[in-house]
Amino acid sequence: MDPIDSSAVLDLMRQFNTPAVSFAVIDNGQIAYARAYGARQAGTRRKVDDGTLFQAASVSKTVTAIGVMALVQAGLIAIDVDVNQQLRSWQLPGDPGTVTPRLLLDHGGGINVHGFSGYAKGKPLPSLMQILNGTPPANNSPIRVESPPGTKYAYSGGGYEVLEALVEDVTRRRFADVMQSLVLHPVGADGSGFWKLLPIDHMNVASGHDKNGKLIKGNWKNYPELAAAGLWTNATDLANIVLELFGKNQVLTPDTAASMLTAQKPLRTGLGVELHGKGDGMWFEKGGDNSGYKNSIVGFPATGQGLVFLSNSDIGSCVKNGVVAMVADAQGWPLNPFANAKPC
Repeated sequence: MDPIDSSAVLDLMRQFNTPAVSFAVIDNGQIAYARAYGARQAGTRRKVDDGTLFQAASVSKTVTAIGVMALVQAGLIAIDVDVNQQLRSWQLPGDPGTVTPRLLLDHGGGINVHGFSGYAKGKPLPSLMQILNGTPPANNSPIRVESPPGTKYAYSGGGYEVLEALVEDVTRRRFADVMQSLVLHPVGADGSGFWKLLPIDHMNVASGHDKNGKLIKGNWKNYPELAAAGLWTNATDLANIVLELFGKNQVLTPDTAASMLTAQKPLRTGLGVELHGKGDGMWFEKGGDNSGYKNSIVGFPATGQGLVFLSNSDIGSCVKNGVVAMVADAQGWPLNPFANAKPC
């Protein structure tokens, strides 16, 4: 008997104007099963499957964090040394004090630029240097330090773009190539990639939709801010990446994985993920929100349970809340992490 009521999932999708969802359930530290429902594009018969690509949005940051920590393991990045001492191609402006890679990973660096709005198809895309400097065609402000580092949590996609520059500087390779060889390939996520423009031969793609179920113009926006928001992935690939945080040990050592799930002082967040609870009751999450896509990962390290959820709608989080409730009940999770979410 299927632990998930497919008709209930489809009802949620219809209720919340979400053409497609794909999710993978983690149990006992491994992928237990994956499911995909709906159409890649509203009004068509092109069904999603386990290989359909979605924009990961800000869940990209978790994958970036795993790559950065792999470089820390390799001795190429010093996690607690001022990032300006390690950058070669650019320097972080403002009154930085000491902004370390650790503070960039846990959003404690005092960096501006909360998130990125994307670029319509056909619009010029900025280079990494243009993103960092906020110069055309970049549509963001210049990335800089705006508050004292290490004093407060201030979510910053801009900080992850600084990390993208750091990865390229210490490896002397393109960020996308580093992530492919260092993270994606070792865990078996070869169907995924950090792409400014989706390769033309990738046809199995879920198009983005707004909260009313209307197709995003051009099917999706492009996000050249790769480290912060540029991953394209499917649920199974993403679950295999997330399993590194459970100690899968294809990329990270157990100690490194544990450090990512350790509350950082004084901010009480993890590295690339948000932490909740304490001790064996600790659980982590990370949400993603690009135009036309809503995603989430959640994990309970002590029990080896979790879920990766992808959707192609601006209101897909409402479907996620229902799916998580079903999975939490079916798999016997310690709690439903979104039980107190605001009603949709």
